[in-house]
Amino acid sequence: MKLFTLFLFIIIQSVYAGLFDNCTVNKEYLDQRIENIIEKYPNSAINGPIVCLTNEHAGSDGDIFSHAFKLMKIGKLIGKRTWGGVIGMWPRLGLNDGSLTTQPEFSHWFEDVGYDVENYGTEPDIEVDILPSDYAKGIDPQLDRSIKEALKDFKKNHLSMDGLNKKKPNLKLPKLPI
Repeated sequence: MKLFTLFLFIIIQSVYAGLFDNCTVNKEYLDQRIENIIEKYPNSAINGPIVCLTNEHAGSDGDIFSHAFKLMKIGKLIGKRTWGGVIGMWPRLGLNDGSLTTQPEFSHWFEDVGYDVENYGTEPDIEVDILPSDYAKGIDPQLDRSIKEALKDFKKNHLSMDGLNKKKPNLKLPKLPI
């Protein structure tokens, strides 16, 4: 997509620079096509509902990400409570036998629970367990529920681009005197 965008940009710049004046490129058609392009910004942004899956195996950054996702109200957190291990350690002090010592050095603080993600974890908005029998059958109820919730949210809060062209400014280049 980036290559296509770059290619389109080069063609547009070349048309306006007059490099294709003797070719069959229709400048008015190109003006009309450029005027009707609607893009989201940033172009990698998600236009729709977001859900996040987590479970009891999410620790450290998994705990931190899950809690930040929930705290920032980005979307629904679905799954099981994270395990609650966010105290960081740094193995740096060597001993004579070649081993290293580690000690707890840093933690994470959140405005809603302070340091209490440690030793507890983060509760999901919607709790869904994966039973051993589900796992054996290749069934993922957390994923199924997250898809269901995302589709439900999409129907409720459908983002539409209808009407975005109604108030767009005229971005055509002015006619230059010959």
